[in-house]
Amino acid sequence: MISPNKMLALKAPYILLTILGIQIVYMFHSTPLQQQCICVEQAKTNTKFSKIIRFERTEPKNLTTTQQPSLENLEICQRPAEILNALEILDSRNESREAIFFIESSNKGTITARQVCAVESTARYNPEADVYVLLLDPPEDPDLAIDEQVLTLLRYHKNVRLLRVESANYYNGTPLQEWSLANRINTSYNRVEDASDMLRIVTLLKYGGKYLDLDFVIQQSLDSMPPNFLSFELGSDVCNGVLGFQKGHPMLQMMVQEQADTYDGTIWGYNGPTMISRVMGRFCGISQAEIFETGKKCVDVVVFKQDKFFPISYPGWERYFDEAAGPEVMDLAKGYLGVHMYNYLSHGSKVPLGSNQAYSLLAQKHCPRAYWSCSENF
Repeated sequence: MISPNKMLALKAPYILLTILGIQIVYMFHSTPLQQQCICVEQAKTNTKFSKIIRFERTEPKNLTTTQQPSLENLEICQRPAEILNALEILDSRNESREAIFFIESSNKGTITARQVCAVESTARYNPEADVYVLLLDPPEDPDLAIDEQVLTLLRYHKNVRLLRVESANYYNGTPLQEWSLANRINTSYNRVEDASDMLRIVTLLKYGGKYLDLDFVIQQSLDSMPPNFLSFELGSDVCNGVLGFQKGHPMLQMMVQEQADTYDGTIWGYNGPTMISRVMGRFCGISQAEIFETGKKCVDVVVFKQDKFFPISYPGWERYFDEAAGPEVMDLAKGYLGVHMYNYLSHGSKVPLGSNQAYSLLAQKHCPRAYWSCSENF
């Protein structure tokens, strides 16, 4: 008869093999998220390739917990945001899906929380559309790729894509090809604005869709908008901060040709809003003022008054930051598809978290992740 000790000695190799097998099975069946987090914990300094994202609400002063949205805390591992080549993605995109474009033209490859808000609110209310953020000639490793707010945005809105626009070849085959190759943008006194003005028109000409400035808060789906539209911003002044056109539309062709023929980098807006005004007169066959007064269409282009995106015109932009006016402005903004915040005027105005400023209230409601990921000010 074999003694217990001898029996245990005979079984020991099998026990060890069994334990090893269990460990191997567990290792291969653990979730990718668990594996990534272990790797990140072992190499926290290598944030270029991995990053722990912590999305935690910071309770603002004078705001009770019950007033804050029910957003879960996130602690996830994620690689840097993927920034793909714009031409490769857009040339092969599914054209049956709506396209909505934003542009970051500073070449820095970063966007602010307020700009993330514009993208988040748009993606929330337009889940069936492809939402593209075009980064014009960003750095090789932009900070945007590891930005916590951007990564959270991408995690929760799968319809958002970050695309790298290389100006050296993006304008090829358009009237702006020579303008681009000659680097005429470098002669501009308003380089960031002019670069965006040119890029948005060429993008809509090539691919069609809608364009929005990065200082909007979108409140509703944009599905109700016609395929070709413009908007007045103040009286009969047309804007280029929000517009939509079908691919190859003849009015867009005239706009791009006008930009190529008359480019002037010394006058703010000359290649943007005032360019559209010049083209409207020729394309529409009636004056801009007549369109504003009568509501007539410009051929097949609908030109809206301020009733879609501009509850307040730019001379009154400070009302968005006036806490006493918050409830009144919120009532005024009801029913609008979006609200324009005039960042070129308002970028220095603070928005404390939890305040009753209209911008604060709009952001809490329509882009809560961008808003509550801030520490003290939005």
